[in-house]
Amino acid sequence: SQWLNEQLQDFTAGTAVDAIASHGHTVAHEPAKGITVQIGNNPSLAKGLGVPVVCDFRIADVARGGQGAPLVPVADAALYGQYPICLNLGGFSNASWDHEGQRRAGDLGPANFILNPYAQALGHSYDPSGELARSGKADTDALAALCALPYYQQPFPKSLAREWVEAQVDRILTPLDHKTALATATEHCAWAVAEGLRQAPSGKVLVTGGGAKNTFLIERIAALSGRSLQIPDPTELDFKEAICFAFLGLLRLRGEKNVWASVTGGPVDGCDGTVFEDLT
Repeated sequence: SQWLNEQLQDFTAGTAVDAIASHGHTVAHEPAKGITVQIGNNPSLAKGLGVPVVCDFRIADVARGGQGAPLVPVADAALYGQYPICLNLGGFSNASWDHEGQRRAGDLGPANFILNPYAQALGHSYDPSGELARSGKADTDALAALCALPYYQQPFPKSLAREWVEAQVDRILTPLDHKTALATATEHCAWAVAEGLRQAPSGKVLVTGGGAKNTFLIERIAALSGRSLQIPDPTELDFKEAICFAFLGLLRLRGEKNVWASVTGGPVDGCDGTVFEDLT
């Protein structure tokens, strides 16, 4: 929280700011057990900023029995409604779309969370444009084992986290050499997205998040899904999630619903998020 506060002080210096919404960083997420923990949600987050800070968006929904994720679909519907489907390729892939008057959403599968460690083992912080994966060959048996994981048979709403990767995915990928593991992980990521989008309506798919810069991954998703993928300009590509959480913070401060039960599986919609005022 102190570190985030320092970054916010620098970022907002000399800028007119009415409020701040802070995503936080999830370190534990097992909603079936009623657990979700994010760091960066201490009152010191707001110190010296002079404006309210909204944070800890997940915890109330999990307490109600929901997944606490994904949260962005509320903003997808309001800000990006011109796209039938919004797909984010972050640590995990997730997507949202309208179905019979309600927003549907969920995590589709692992993405950069399993790609980056193998790229790092090969001497890169991430796989530049997916060229490392392109130069490797996916392991057929490992792919079959990954695609057979029970998660993919579960209906929405559902969400993934580090704990699932450690329990289910690592045991399949770890025995492979690093390049084969990266190629296999990339192909599985593309398959999981394509499989998840089978439930979605027709039309263009807005793709954002760091994975949208992985050219090879985008090629594989397009090939496996048959979808038209729309990647926005660099600013929106990098900051769509920040824009969406700013919108969620605005709704919280206005006392409006910012978490939908149709998305998280909770019993009711919520106006969620902890608000800290600057007490200095």
